[in-house]
Amino acid sequence: MLHVAVCDDERTALQELAEEVRRWAEAEGEACSVETFASADAFWFVWEERKDLEVLLLDIEMPGMDGMELARRLRQAGEPIGIIFVTGNPDFALEGYDLEAVSYVMKPVRRERLHAALSRARERMARRAAVLLPLSGGELERLYIADICCLESDGHPALSGRRTEPSL
Repeated sequence: MLHVAVCDDERTALQELAEEVRRWAEAEGEACSVETFASADAFWFVWEERKDLEVLLLDIEMPGMDGMELARRLRQAGEPIGIIFVTGNPDFALEGYDLEAVSYVMKPVRRERLHAALSRARERMARRAAVLLPLSGGELERLYIADICCLESDGHPALSGRRTEPSL
């Protein structure tokens, strides 16, 4: 299942984008969950706790932390979330691509353009197949298979003491 977040301070845009993501998922036969956030700060608060969202549709000009600052924070933290900037201002396009955005979609949003961006984001995330590992204290950690160079088991009778190279 693809987990998508939509972050926009305009309530109407937020609802329309979320609905368009659902339309795309239905048309593609993609299982998809959509969460909405009215500010970059609200998204960041949830992200620090869960980190389970894979694609972010992100407005740029918002009060408080703006979309560019949120994207910078995500990238500085090494987060591979697929970012699709959705904005009415073309002035940030180059900076958006410097932040490894999947796409830069102008408002008013054309359905075809947004659907193509969502498909690209899905493809990018599929290349970064991940597993969720339980940690002590009930927390989950997302580990990307491509980042695994060696696995070692401790305490499992069938695997104890064996080193296993991942097969990708």
